Amino acid sequence: MSGHHAGSCLCGAVRFRIEGEFERFYLCHCSHCRKDTGSAHAAGQFLAVPAGSLDSDVHRRPDAHIFMASRASWDKALEDIPAHETFPA
Repeated sequence: MSGHHAGSCLCGAVRFRIEGEFERFYLCHCSHCRKDTGSAHAAGQFLAVPAGSLDSDVHRRPDAHIFMASRASWDKALEDIPAHETFPA
């Protein structure tokens, strides 16, 4: 993983650069992160840099899932459901 990363918001109006290495990479399942992202979990650190906001590649696997006691009831065995490379036709 390089020591420089770039990211932006969805519309591109806000852009940022990060210098340094990521020390931890967590997938957080707490109710706050689920509400904030509108998904099953958020991906980031305690000095939270949401991984989804990065435009550069992160060449690191997440270290752990956290707050699993708060995960959504439907967030189980998701790797077993069909996957599509694009929106299904």
